[in-house]
Amino acid sequence: MYGDLVKQTLFIPLLVAVLCLGVAGSASAKVYAGCNIKPNTKCVKAELSYLDLSGSLLSGANLKDSNLKGTNLSDSTLTRANLSDTNMKWAKLMNALLSGINVRHANMEQANFTGADLRRANLSNARLLDYAIFDNANLSRANLSGQDLSAPDRYRDDQPTWTGNFIGANLSHANLSKASYVDLSGASNLIGINLSYSGINAQQDLTNVNLTRANMSSADISGVVMVGVNFTGADLRKTILSTRNAQSNLTNANFTNADMRGANLRNADITGAIFTGAKMKGATMPDGSTHP
Repeated sequence: MYGDLVKQTLFIPLLVAVLCLGVAGSASAKVYAGCNIKPNTKCVKAELSYLDLSGSLLSGANLKDSNLKGTNLSDSTLTRANLSDTNMKWAKLMNALLSGINVRHANMEQANFTGADLRRANLSNARLLDYAIFDNANLSRANLSGQDLSAPDRYRDDQPTWTGNFIGANLSHANLSKASYVDLSGASNLIGINLSYSGINAQQDLTNVNLTRANMSSADISGVVMVGVNFTGADLRKTILSTRNAQSNLTNANFTNADMRGANLRNADITGAIFTGAKMKGATMPDGSTHP
């Protein structure tokens, strides 16, 4: 009898543990349209639109060419996931962990990335038009090259403007080369950003922005308010900083050790600007003369 009592004493806790594991396992197993929502899952061309997947663990997942329209992925982890060619229109990714994610050629119209971690993310040639939101997102070293950030204005069809938002976003060392209609007003950190061959929306206010070591070679940033901007060590070779028809305000800007060879400063207001150590050979000065 004593032996049977011992067996029962050992068996009952073991049975409870097994049952608990089974319940936990079934509760955590989310499957939608044949797609198992878990890290490293492979769900190419999955139909996951308008689902609530907030808080999901999908690091390393392959969701290439899937439909995520209107899907809620807020607070989810998708580090190093492949979401290239996906439809993410109206998707919610607030505070999501997206470092290293691949969303090349994805449609992200009106998607919300507020507070998301997009460090080293690949957003090259993705569609970010029409109210995509990146407020307080971290886009440090992200690749946004080849972006056309224009969108038809709601009231003027002839005026292309991007209605997306980088307010408070960290774009340090981000790659926006060859992008057009870029609006960086409100961005918090632009140190080392790559804007080479890009076009910056005129008349935006970049007062006191830090563009230290930024690459803006051959970019067009004419007509932008750049009072007190820090261009220390920036690459401004052949950059159009101001033109006869698009005057820029560069008062108190700091061009210390910047490479400004061949840059265009025509008609710019450079009152109080600092050019210590700057390379100016061939630059067009505000009065139209060429620097020797």
